[in-house]
Amino acid sequence: MPDHRDVTLTTRMRDSSLTAQRLGACLDDLVTDPVQRREDTMRHSTRTGSSPSWNAQAAYLVLELRQLARGAELGLRLRVSGSTQTRGGSDRNTTLALQALPDLAAGITGDADEDWAWQAWHTLDRWCTRAQLALGEIEPQIRLPRLPGQEEARCPWCRCRTLRYQRQAGLVRCVNPGCEDETGQRPLAQVELGRLSGEPLLVWRDGGVGVTAA
Repeated sequence: MPDHRDVTLTTRMRDSSLTAQRLGACLDDLVTDPVQRREDTMRHSTRTGSSPSWNAQAAYLVLELRQLARGAELGLRLRVSGSTQTRGGSDRNTTLALQALPDLAAGITGDADEDWAWQAWHTLDRWCTRAQLALGEIEPQIRLPRLPGQEEARCPWCRCRTLRYQRQAGLVRCVNPGCEDETGQRPLAQVELGRLSGEPLLVWRDGGVGVTAA
């Protein structure tokens, strides 16, 4: 019977794999969309006087996903079965590599191999975040606003200065990959106005309020 961490790793790998497949398809469409390419070319020409032939940011992310998916599959397969499988460079093979990750993660045993698998997931998860930013699905995360001379607030869980703010969504989260709250997830808070003070407050997923002072 797998322990809680094994189940969480498999679930997170499955979620990130599905997200990466969707984002990869969206980015691939963006690279090859002639309308988007013309718009990018016009904007780039106005700024620099030169014309890109494609959406470079989307193209680089697609290429990175191809390498990332194959590397993660190769590493996990080697640790689970001692064998390797080399895939070609097609989009279909990228999808097959991503689809294989959850089952391979479920077969991981041993602390060293599990640590490697977690790092592989963190890498894929970070790629998904950058892809969502490139596609405009999420807004950039900025440091928490503070008064001049005031120290930056620390995360209540990991005690690091890794809290980031999404202004439009009204969310604050810890971006430390190794940080977890009591639910086993990265700490997440909603910005709300205090009923009496009218000042903004951070209301965390577990019901706690505020941040730990630096």
